Amino acid sequence: MFGNKKAKQERHAKIVELVRQADPDGVTPAELAKLLDVPNSTILRDLPEIEKKVKFDEFNNRLRIATLDYWD
Repeated sequence: MFGNKKAKQERHAKIVELVRQADPDGVTPAELAKLLDVPNSTILRDLPEIEKKVKFDEFNNRLRIATLDYWD
């Protein structure tokens, strides 16, 4: 999977999907890592890249998709 741009894009899409599905409670990066069978460090490295396109709201280390209300 290393160096595979398509696999990385698919993982990013899956992360966004899992965060959306976890609303309203959210999901932790560790839970995402377990669900995707990747190291925690991979998720932590992916999140800033994903947040260039999708904004997250983080509360108590749990991620949710941010609503437009939070961006004002």
